Amino acid sequence: MAGSTLLAQQPPARPAPPPLPVSDATRRRRKFDFHTHLGSTNPEVFNLPKENIGKACDVLLRRMEEFNVERAMLVPVEPIMKTEHYAEAARLHPTKFLFAAGTTVRPLNQALDSLKKWADAGAKALKMNPLTYSPSDEAAERLVVEAVKLKLPVLFHHRDIPPDVPQFVHHLATRYPEGTYVIIHFGGNWGFMQTMPLATNLANVYLETSPDFPNLVRSPAKGMLEHFDKVGARSGFHKCLFGSEYVEEYPRVLGAIDSLNLAPDVLDNLFYENAKRLLKV
Repeated sequence: MAGSTLLAQQPPARPAPPPLPVSDATRRRRKFDFHTHLGSTNPEVFNLPKENIGKACDVLLRRMEEFNVERAMLVPVEPIMKTEHYAEAARLHPTKFLFAAGTTVRPLNQALDSLKKWADAGAKALKMNPLTYSPSDEAAERLVVEAVKLKLPVLFHHRDIPPDVPQFVHHLATRYPEGTYVIIHFGGNWGFMQTMPLATNLANVYLETSPDFPNLVRSPAKGMLEHFDKVGARSGFHKCLFGSEYVEEYPRVLGAIDSLNLAPDVLDNLFYENAKRLLKV
């Protein structure tokens, strides 16, 4: 009873703030969405049946056209969002969609076989899913090494990156410098302080700006982001990639980027050139 009373006294959740405005110039700028999923609602994203792939593609394509997003990489979250579904979407729309490979890390022999299968099928990256790996597991490093051999960028996807993952990325980036490593969500609301130094100090580490990034821009962390833009000879945002995660997030992410008033050459890299170069398209 006491627990029920306490719950009843909790204030209602605050609605998400409206997105920051997106300028016409940013809306018109060509873009490459480095990280998104199929589906416009959480139930659809997490439970996309095969027969709905075509419809989900159409929804994403309409949103991409609205914001001048020329191409997008579909990033699975195995075993919830299936690589096979995203590979099918890329087959249906080869000039618009690419896909990353997702796999569980263990059993390792199956993970390595799965990665090779998807690489042969055209996958452009390996997604390391927090549901299926631990940085302390030697199998995780072995899987990353195989992706590096296949010349696939490795994506680390955490809403709030745990402390041991930046250490893991630093280890990989320095031990296997021929690889490319991308931290999704910019490191998250709490992890960004650990991930920004990786991007500025290591040539092969990049950050991506899907939905947690707008939260940082609206927080006291904005001053740190402005410093990140000025650090060193080149803006830290030269080492970033535009990603949306969900179709409805385009206004929030673009408005957040717009509010930082980044230089045109920085925006060229962030919105398009980095993705094009890393994915070799």
